[in-house]
Amino acid sequence: MISNALFYITLLTFTCLINTQQVFDQVKTMLVNFKSDIQREQIDATNRFVAEEKYINEQIAKAIAVLAQRTKDVNDIKAHIVFLKNEITQTQKDIQSRKDRIAANARLLQQFKKERCENNLIFVKNLREHIEGIEVMGLLRGDIVEYFAGAVKKTSFLEKFEEFSHLLDEEHKLILSQLTTKLAALPNVAALNSKTNSYTTTSGRTSAQIGTGHVDNNRAQLQKLATPGYEESAEYRRKLQIKVLGMIDSLVLHLKHSRDSLTKAEIKAGEDFAIFQTSMIRENAYLEAKIKELTAHLLDLQTQLGVAERQLVVREQLRLQAEEALATLRRIKKEKEEYNTKENARRIREMNDVNNAQAIFQNVLDKLSLRVKLRTQSNVEGKSYNAAQAASQSVVQAASSVESSVADVLAPTTMKNAAKCDTSCETQNP
Repeated sequence: MISNALFYITLLTFTCLINTQQVFDQVKTMLVNFKSDIQREQIDATNRFVAEEKYINEQIAKAIAVLAQRTKDVNDIKAHIVFLKNEITQTQKDIQSRKDRIAANARLLQQFKKERCENNLIFVKNLREHIEGIEVMGLLRGDIVEYFAGAVKKTSFLEKFEEFSHLLDEEHKLILSQLTTKLAALPNVAALNSKTNSYTTTSGRTSAQIGTGHVDNNRAQLQKLATPGYEESAEYRRKLQIKVLGMIDSLVLHLKHSRDSLTKAEIKAGEDFAIFQTSMIRENAYLEAKIKELTAHLLDLQTQLGVAERQLVVREQLRLQAEEALATLRRIKKEKEEYNTKENARRIREMNDVNNAQAIFQNVLDKLSLRVKLRTQSNVEGKSYNAAQAASQSVVQAASSVESSVADVLAPTTMKNAAKCDTSCETQNP
C-alpha cells in the first residue's frame, strides 16, 4: 500500500502533468475501484475467517474429544497394569503359600512317621510286658495251686510281677495289693492241717474230771453255750484257694483285655496314620497341580503385563500427539485471529486513506474547475484578452488556487513541489 504522502504527491503530479477531464475521470474511477476492492476484500476476508473459524473450532472440538479418549485409554491401561501387578503379586503369594503348605505337610508327615515308629516301639514293649506279666501270673497261679495241694509256699513270681504293676489300672492295682497281702498271710499248709485235725479229734472232759463237788452239780443241766461258727479246714482252704486264684485270674484277664485294647489301639493308630498319610499325599498332589496351574497363570499374567506396558508407551505417544495436535490447532486459531485482526486494521487504514485521497482529489478538482473555465473563456469579467494573456492569467490564478487547496492537507515540502508543478504546467500549456 502506498503511503499517504507518496499517494498524494503522485496524484497531484499526475494531475498537474495531464490536466484533462479524461484523466480526472480515470483517477476518480481508480479510487472508487480501489475502495470497492478493499470493501470486497473485507467481505471475503470476513466470510473466509468465519468459515475458517468454524472449521478450526470443529477441528479443536474433535482434537479435544480425541485427547479425552486417548487420556482415558492411558488411564485405563494404567489401571489394567496395576490390576495385573496385583494379580501377579497375589498369584506369587498363592504359589509360595502352596509350596510352604507342601513343605509343612512333608515335615509333619516325617514327624508323624517318627512318632509312629516310637509309638510302635512303645507298643511292642507294652505288648511284651503284657505277655510276660500274663506268663508270670500263670506261673504264680501254678505255684498257688501246688501250695494248696500241700507244696511249700512260694511267692517269688508275685515279686517278679511287681515289675509289671504299671500295666494295671487303679482297681486292679488294689486287687494286686490284696493278693500280695493274702499270699503273705498264707500259713504252712501241713502245720495248719495237723493242728486243725488234732483240735477236731480231741474229746471233752470225763465224769471223773468233772467230779461231784462242782458248784454247778446241784443245778440243772447246763445249756449248750452259743459258740461262734467255724468252718472245716478243707472248706476254708478251698474258699481261700478260690479267692486267691480268682484274684490271679482277674489280674490275668485284665492283662489280656489290656493287651487286646493295646493291640486294637495300635491297629487303630496305624490305620489313622495310613489315612492321614493318604490324605497328605492327596493334598500334596492337589497342591502340586494347583502350583502348575498358578505358574501357567502367572506366566500369562506376566505376558499380559508386558503387552500392557508396551501398549502404555504407544498410548502415551498417541496422547502426546493428540496434545500437540490440539496445541497446534489452538496456535493456528490464535494466529488466524491475530492475522484477521491485523488485516482488518490494515484494511481500515487503507479505507481511511482512500477516503482521504478521495476528499483531497475532490478538493483539487473543485479548485481546478475555475482554472479550466478560465482557460476556455476568451473574456474574463467582461474584458477581452488575447489568448496568451488569458492563458497566463489563468495559469497564475489556477496555481494560486492549487497551492491553497493542497496546502491544507500536505506538508511544506509537498506544497513546494506542487508550486513547481504548476509553474511547469504553465510553461507546457500556454
